Amino acid sequence: MSMPETFTTCSHNDGGGKEGIGLTVYGSLQLELSIIPSWLQRGEHIGSRDSNVSTRTGIMAQATLAITMPEQVWIQQVSTAHPDSTFRVLAAVPDSESGFALVEIAGPDVPGVVEAMTGHEQITELSTIQRGEGKVTVHFETTDPLLLFSSRESGMPIELPVEIQNGMATIDVTGTRQRLANLASQLERFGIQYRIETVREDPHERQLLSERQLEVVVAAVDEGYYDTPRRCSLTELADHLDIAKSTCSETLHRAEEAVVKRFVENVSHVDEFADTNEPIAST
Repeated sequence: MSMPETFTTCSHNDGGGKEGIGLTVYGSLQLELSIIPSWLQRGEHIGSRDSNVSTRTGIMAQATLAITMPEQVWIQQVSTAHPDSTFRVLAAVPDSESGFALVEIAGPDVPGVVEAMTGHEQITELSTIQRGEGKVTVHFETTDPLLLFSSRESGMPIELPVEIQNGMATIDVTGTRQRLANLASQLERFGIQYRIETVREDPHERQLLSERQLEVVVAAVDEGYYDTPRRCSLTELADHLDIAKSTCSETLHRAEEAVVKRFVENVSHVDEFADTNEPIAST
């Protein structure tokens, strides 16, 4: 099966001289990009936006992807034939041409699922590790661990456990920007359809709030400043923290600004609500 190795992007101009990204085409799959950061939309290499490559290589990204496995793969066939069953991947490792996994299967027809797996040509070895009421844990080898191959070739580890039901799975990954772009390319190469649910930079990569801002915000929450109705006024909060009211107000404002801006950056389809660059008229 021949799959394209790369993806293409379609750019557009919004009429104001600002170039944006409209749609990326992955073979037969079209993926809306309004929730994807511009660096992934463009398929940028780390450091391509500035000269200091070393500062970009440390930036990590966390992503959640909804995966639909190809129809010719055993997990798609077996799980869709038993849509009420769940396959919880507890451990997995790829070999050169196959993959090994430890999977917990739960559902109303566990024996039927195990029988279907045992008889499938892509499952070369299967053994039962543990049985329980309505579930079983099996260890097996498969010739088509496409998700494992995608992870291996891109260098992007997939966080376990991964739960698969009715041919679909949600996976979480953490790695550099380039590794995430590589994973997208590898998924397409193996014919795996996916939807990116969220993408954000690792919050541990840099502290969003300063220690002082965090201290004030936590105190504001604890004292009821953000409750409705408020249980604590700004003056009372400042007195509690033993700081000037103006200092308290400015510190809260800067913290709120950082939090709100980060939230907006991470909200899916935020561009739909920011179509214009017109400033808000002052009153």
